Amino acid sequence: MFVEDINRKINGVVKVDEDENKVLEQELNEYVITRELKRHFADFFNTYAEAFDEPTADTGVWISGFFGSGKSHFLKMLSYLLENKEVNGVRTVERFRKKFEDDPGTFMQVDRATKGETETILFNIDYEGSINKDKTAVLRVFAKVFYNHLGFFGSNLKVAMLEQYITQQGKMDEFCRLIEEKKGKPWTEVRKAFAFNGKFIKPALAEALDISEEDANNWFNDKSATELSVSQLVEDINAYVSTKPANFRLLFMVDEAGQYVGTDTDMLLNLQSLVEKIGSECRGKVWVVCTGQEAIDEIIKVRADEFSRIQARFKTRLSLSSSSVDEVIQKRILKKTPEAERTLDAVYEKESSGMRNLFSFTNAMPDIKGFSGPAQFAEDFPFVPYQFLIMQKIFVEIRKHGNAGKHFSGGERSMLSGFQEAAQKVQDLIDKLPDDAAKLDYSKDRKSVEKADAAFGKLTGKQPTFLEPGAAEKLAGCVRQMALLTDCETIVKDAQAAIKKLPAWNKIKKSDEAKVHAAEDAMQALASAAEEKHVTLTPGEANEQKYQASTEAFYAYKELAESYRKTYLAPLETLTDADAAHKEAIEAARREHNALGRSYNGASVSKNVQSFITKDELTMLKNLEKQFSQNQKAAKKVMNLIAKLPKHDAPFTKRERKAIDTAKSAYDGLSSAARSFVENVDTLNERYQQAYPATDSGEQA
Repeated sequence: MFVEDINRKINGVVKVDEDENKVLEQELNEYVITRELKRHFADFFNTYAEAFDEPTADTGVWISGFFGSGKSHFLKMLSYLLENKEVNGVRTVERFRKKFEDDPGTFMQVDRATKGETETILFNIDYEGSINKDKTAVLRVFAKVFYNHLGFFGSNLKVAMLEQYITQQGKMDEFCRLIEEKKGKPWTEVRKAFAFNGKFIKPALAEALDISEEDANNWFNDKSATELSVSQLVEDINAYVSTKPANFRLLFMVDEAGQYVGTDTDMLLNLQSLVEKIGSECRGKVWVVCTGQEAIDEIIKVRADEFSRIQARFKTRLSLSSSSVDEVIQKRILKKTPEAERTLDAVYEKESSGMRNLFSFTNAMPDIKGFSGPAQFAEDFPFVPYQFLIMQKIFVEIRKHGNAGKHFSGGERSMLSGFQEAAQKVQDLIDKLPDDAAKLDYSKDRKSVEKADAAFGKLTGKQPTFLEPGAAEKLAGCVRQMALLTDCETIVKDAQAAIKKLPAWNKIKKSDEAKVHAAEDAMQALASAAEEKHVTLTPGEANEQKYQASTEAFYAYKELAESYRKTYLAPLETLTDADAAHKEAIEAARREHNALGRSYNGASVSKNVQSFITKDELTMLKNLEKQFSQNQKAAKKVMNLIAKLPKHDAPFTKRERKAIDTAKSAYDGLSSAARSFVENVDTLNERYQQAYPATDSGEQA
């Protein structure tokens, strides 16, 4: 009956970062350009095309629409159109040619826009942005995705700027070679743990750029190297596009921008400053296209006095609604084959009188109506026209009640999914179970089996005969297998309980070692039971992820601490007193201790790593630091005494000889470690020899 497989998978939620070819091809091929969307495409491409003829600073575009209106899908299609990406051997523009058959004027603008070289940076700002938002959050997200686009490590702006500078110097290949030579790993891996690889990076940096090790060290430790301004970023962006042809365009396609900035004053102004600077400096070569659930006017109306300028930054505003949801559903889900259309036309002619009576309502709203004729009957079957409106209103009302409702419903997203589910009839719960019962997972599948078994038990009479062939046998096999898995319930729960006691990866410390070992033992018991009984046993996906992350972090912290211990603490263990020769070693031990765990998976875990250093080891370091300080102070006093000794040759006065004796006694009273700090001992020896020639004493300091 249907042109497309009614049971095919359709993504209810379009993700801008989804780039699997199979999914992309379906999204591109099945994208329905409604009458409303045709207007929006025309508005955008008319404005966009004008910038090729006349440079402009008005390069901000705001796409608004409530949850489910299709704005993310629209943004993604724009991105693929503008860049004219090839998916499975077909250019995007060619896929859209048929969609614009009735609007050749707009397609000409689309085709023209794709003739030049275009690059798009498509991203969800909520995914890419930091959880901890501040007034520069928007700037940092734009910087991250831009530098990533250039091939640099945008997740760490300090590293990205370093890569940019080295590349500009033409030394990137040499730098990467040196890193791999020294570390034994490629730079793309080393940079992820940048803070932990200073001893490899600094000498490679010095050699590649022909700078001193001191300069390389200063840069590595310079915290201000991560600072970034709007002007600097836009300067880098403009420098990049300036290297491209005259008709080149770069577009930042920002999904969920409205939700990310909300009504935060600082972030709104940060976005406004960035878009304004891009417009004024790049003059139409760089565009910023944002989506938001609310129109830009709605976002700023609370503080309209402060945000009038940001409205001007987004002169092109496209507002999407869900008024044409029925059109999307008709074309994507319900489109009939010619044979089905002829059959439905005949049905309508035969049953039209009865349907008019059935679907005519007294005192009903004007839009609550039945079929207008055979064509609409064939288009909407198996639904009635008013059901599209009612379903939409139901979803809207559901969304008003709590967070669950908000995520459950909304516009085309839920309408499309809802009508597909209805058109598919009722999906049998048995279909959700693995075809091979041996692949059942106790934690993941137990409730599904129980639910399917309960539903099957409620069937009466001839109802079981409507199941697909083999469905009952499949269910029975799954029930038997789940009974076997249930025998292992205690082992599963033990593993779950052990993992529950594990701190998260960013909170785990040395004191949690027993919990780590307990979780490891529980997981080993789980694996042994699974192997013995030939079943699949897991603690559940979330628990498994936590176990993996926490144990990996624990051993990573332990390894970092051990490396620090061998490199910096071990050489100090035999030192009984802190002399001048060990100054650098003692200072380095403290410095590296403070630097432990500065960055792991994007978070600071210094206390976690430091917890693996024992109290005795820290006491040793503190004692050496204390001794070092005491010896320095004692030596300084003696050096001051020596500095005051007579500056002339003998003979000396009685008072001068007493000063020499005092300095000599003070020096002799120092420990050997403290004496190492006395820098003017030669002066003391010289004066003492002059005061007491060999005939008198012969002793020297």
